[in-house]
Amino acid sequence: SKGGSRHKKITGLSKGPNVEHWNKCLKPYLDEGTTWGSLPWYVGETYVYHRLLEASGFWDKGSKGEGLDIFAKEKKEALDLAMPQVEARAAVCAAAEGKWSGAEARAMLL
Repeated sequence: SKGGSRHKKITGLSKGPNVEHWNKCLKPYLDEGTTWGSLPWYVGETYVYHRLLEASGFWDKGSKGEGLDIFAKEKKEALDLAMPQVEARAAVCAAAEGKWSGAEARAMLL
């Protein structure tokens, strides 16, 4: 299609937990005829992720995609890469307990 999916108006979500709440939150964008490409970043990210879960059958009982997170591998890889830094910062916090001011602790963690 001309312009691709970034210029297509979003539509309400149809599957998944709390879909009514999701659509209530999306209502201002749905009412304005907002396109995916013009949504605020986080709204767009969560909207597209939800749509991918719908398309993959994540919530469809008995489907091949039921409960399958299509990004699980990438999430695990990213978490594995981040854990050494998380553990290092946790160790700094544990060692600093009661010794530094809030500003000093924040500076050590950043």
